[in-house]
Amino acid sequence: MTSHLDFYMLLAGLGMFLYGMTVLEDSLKKLAGPKLKTFLKKNTSTPFKGILTGAFITTILQSSSLVSLMILAFVGAGLMSLQSAVGVIFGANLGTTATGWIFSFIGFKLSIKNVAFSMLGFGALIHTFYSNKPRLKYFSLTLIGLALLFSGLDFMKTSISELGNSFNIKSYADYGPYQFFFVGLILTAIIQSSSATMVITLSALNAGVISFESATGIVIGADIGTTLTVFLGTINASGDKKRVALSHFLFNFITMIVALILLKPLIAFIGLIGIKDPLIGIVFFHSMFNMIGITLFFPFIGKFSDFLSKRFVEDKERTLYHLEHISPADSPEINQVLAEKEVEAFINRTVYLSCKLLGLHKELINSLELEDQYKEGLLGLEGYEKLKDSQNEILDFCMKSLSHNEVLPAVTSRYAILIESTRRAGTALKNIKDVTYNIEDNRSLLVDQFEFVYQEVIKSFEYSFLELFKIIHNEPNKKDPEEFEKFCLTQRENLFNLSYRQVATSHVEKVLIGTFLNIIREVFGSLKQFNRSLQVMRKGKLSWPKVEEVEQAISENTEHDHP
Repeated sequence: MTSHLDFYMLLAGLGMFLYGMTVLEDSLKKLAGPKLKTFLKKNTSTPFKGILTGAFITTILQSSSLVSLMILAFVGAGLMSLQSAVGVIFGANLGTTATGWIFSFIGFKLSIKNVAFSMLGFGALIHTFYSNKPRLKYFSLTLIGLALLFSGLDFMKTSISELGNSFNIKSYADYGPYQFFFVGLILTAIIQSSSATMVITLSALNAGVISFESATGIVIGADIGTTLTVFLGTINASGDKKRVALSHFLFNFITMIVALILLKPLIAFIGLIGIKDPLIGIVFFHSMFNMIGITLFFPFIGKFSDFLSKRFVEDKERTLYHLEHISPADSPEINQVLAEKEVEAFINRTVYLSCKLLGLHKELINSLELEDQYKEGLLGLEGYEKLKDSQNEILDFCMKSLSHNEVLPAVTSRYAILIESTRRAGTALKNIKDVTYNIEDNRSLLVDQFEFVYQEVIKSFEYSFLELFKIIHNEPNKKDPEEFEKFCLTQRENLFNLSYRQVATSHVEKVLIGTFLNIIREVFGSLKQFNRSLQVMRKGKLSWPKVEEVEQAISENTEHDHP
């Protein structure tokens, strides 16, 4: 019966620890907001900076997975080079060892139960009374997350220490670190947290359930176990994401082999430098073999990145929206007519994906006439990459057609117009994609601080895209191009005024004001570009009234529709 109780206590402790990690990661991410991503972008210009930044951020966030996900997003969006991303991945592996250092010094040397209860109490009270203030809300969740971490550790430590009182380690004397390596690998692959595996290992080592040598095997296995879950999670992902995941896997795999080969000398070195405490010794071992891995890889990081860049190149071909209507065997004159169909389809897809990225109403999005197979393929960042490839195909084809000496001047002019139309639609989609990061990073803060204004913004976006759909479908009640631009500008100014009134009557963080206004500005700027893309293609119109002229017209006639 006791063993069952111990098992349930261990399970409860593991559950609290993992959930505490989730709460802590999410709250710290919300507290840091866009500042964290700005910090990452600014401090990863070189591989060495990337390593330091990866180690620092992972130490603060206590999650290499969260850092890895951000890196995947940056690389996929073209905001970070593969070489810099590899550096951050290396640093994140070192930073994740901080968990062991923290718990070996605090969790097993001090009574952490009272500290955890105090954190939980303060965190719960702050969250109850100040949940309407975002900073205090996420600070309270940080305290609650830490409390759950420490409580989970205490539960695991207690359950395993009870087991240690009746456990005969001699029965497992024949099972060395190489056998326990698989324990660490499988356990981490199941619970998907190398930090949790480290805490369980420290608890078992502290209770005398496993030997120091066995613990080293578990720690090595945990490092490779956590990369397996990341690698498997990218099977259907884009090539860029697979390359970053592969760098993570290969780094840990090769470091693992080196650590297993040098296991006895490394253990002897720990004894040689006088580390007597087995808990300190095991976390030192963890940090040491990760440092060895970084030292081995760093001189070859450029070549390693080149090697990675040549992997999964077939993914790019697989994800392309190949040109349907155009064949290189056709004449430039015939292809010019068919190219118009390609460009129109491209515009429809960019508008559709923009609505998806902004999270607009599903019924509105589905009202855009688009083939079902393309709707299924246009999802998130990978959908953006597909359309970027499609844009490049269209532009490449048009440029090649323009290079033919025998092309008639009128046809040449039409190709130039199609290039301009494609470029405008692609730019509009990119701007939407960029502000989507701001929306996702700050959604909870935007909803909390701007309240009903945020909902009005979403309604206005939906209303404006609905008007754009009318233009796309050539509906009888559609707005004229100039009228649509005036409409969008009016919508934008109305939302700006609503935002200013909200800021004047309530406390809104300064950094959030700029972010919110920028989202509004960029979305309506993209709507304008989509409109102009359509008009360029349909009418060959390349000149437009200046913004000042449009604003003047609006000021003369303020009676416009409003959602």
